[in-house]
Amino acid sequence: MSIKRNSSRLILGLAFAAVLIFSAASMGKSVSAQGNNNNNATASGGETAATITPLQYIANIKQLLGEIQTEYNNGNATRAEELAVQAYLDNFENVEGPLAQAGQRDLMEQLEHMLREELRQKIRDKVSSDELAAFISTINTKLGEAEKAFS
Repeated sequence: MSIKRNSSRLILGLAFAAVLIFSAASMGKSVSAQGNNNNNATASGGETAATITPLQYIANIKQLLGEIQTEYNNGNATRAEELAVQAYLDNFENVEGPLAQAGQRDLMEQLEHMLREELRQKIRDKVSSDELAAFISTINTKLGEAEKAFS
């Protein structure tokens, strides 16, 4: 990951924390973000405000991959590409660090390339539905390997 991407993540993380704090303050609650690899935000008193684990992000990606295939099959490549961006930016970005920390850096890099670049390029290139389905199947297999790293 580049320094620029890390800086962007830091800025987004700080913005997210500010929104959480502002929201909690407007409801009369205090919130503290706990720095861990599960991307958890915890409200004071120990109740979890938002807990999304790497396994849940992976489940989201798998669901989005199914939606991508459906949209693509229905001739909506634009929507399929939007979903591909969502799968990567809103979900896989949150799996990268924990996956690398679980000793799966090579797998993380493979999935990153597949989701960030190859999937979107295949949609832009208007490959056949069968070719896209085969590629999505390959991604799902790799995501299965990632799930095992967190189990």
